[in-house]
Amino acid sequence: MVSLLQRFGLLRLSVQLFSTTNNPSLMPVCEYMHPELRLPLCIFYLVLRGLDTIEDDMSIPITTKVPLLRGFGDILDIDGWTFDGNRPSEKDRNLMLNFDNVISELKRLNPKYQLIIKGVADKMGKGMADFWEKGDTNAFRIESIHDYDLYCYDAAVSVGEGVSQMLIEAGFATSEVMKHDKSVALFFQRVNAIHDVKEDYDDNRQLWPREIWSKYVDTWDDLFKPANRQAALNCASEMVLDALEHAEGSILFCSGITERSAFTCTAMTVLKAVILLQLCLCDEALFCHEIPIPDQQKLELKSLLVSDCRQFYIMFRIHIQCIRRKADASSTQSHNISKVCEKIEKQIGDILTGH
Repeated sequence: MVSLLQRFGLLRLSVQLFSTTNNPSLMPVCEYMHPELRLPLCIFYLVLRGLDTIEDDMSIPITTKVPLLRGFGDILDIDGWTFDGNRPSEKDRNLMLNFDNVISELKRLNPKYQLIIKGVADKMGKGMADFWEKGDTNAFRIESIHDYDLYCYDAAVSVGEGVSQMLIEAGFATSEVMKHDKSVALFFQRVNAIHDVKEDYDDNRQLWPREIWSKYVDTWDDLFKPANRQAALNCASEMVLDALEHAEGSILFCSGITERSAFTCTAMTVLKAVILLQLCLCDEALFCHEIPIPDQQKLELKSLLVSDCRQFYIMFRIHIQCIRRKADASSTQSHNISKVCEKIEKQIGDILTGH
């Protein structure tokens, strides 16, 4: 497994299965997963990374992209399948050129994990294809909050369901995780949409719904002009508020995981998401370049490997408190963000006290 993933250069934050962002500066937490799920989750990640690499590449014509997305579940049954249609600069082009190896490794997995992975890939691919068929150009635009919810749902929720199924099949979680897999998936997807806004803008993608950003600027381009920085920050605050609505469910998802390594890997990913939200809130750099995670926070994530489960909840609460203070300082959404943060803090308090 390790040699396969290292050959692709994709052994990154592999357990971050809901992400459309690869951050090679973070350690590959999937290697710390229990052996029962280590390979299935890594292959799951690579399969979904392949699907995202087709969906994300704006150079692929819709007439090519849509059939590939819609038939991706079937592609996983084709021995030797590879794809060379990505632009040369696509960061995961090498994965697609070697995708036959992913298919081979997938077919060696326990059949119960194969079924889960194929089912998720098929559902996601069809959902992505449906969304792309609504447009007629390779410019990607989301107009309404309703469409944003649909996009996040299609792009993430089935992944959360797949992870839940794997955890339960392995005996690593209670059925409670299934009540919250949608929330944790939507939380990750929304955090990515916020954190990657400049990269998406440069790639002609607009994931922030017009229904939100049009309250602050006249055009999508205006959001990235220095003269409109305060309006852009206010817009970002509303996007952060929207993401925070799903943070409580992410905490409850973690609380349903009973196996230590599975909890740690998931907790690291959830903690990374809330750290990114804290960094993106009220920082105009969001509209200039990708905001990296500081070394101190990387060490904080690694510390979960040797900490007890309580430490995760304590760390998460600290970052929620930081978000609340940061919003109070300058955000037009400070009152609403504060209310959501207080609710999350209460939920964490109940978990820590056993209520």
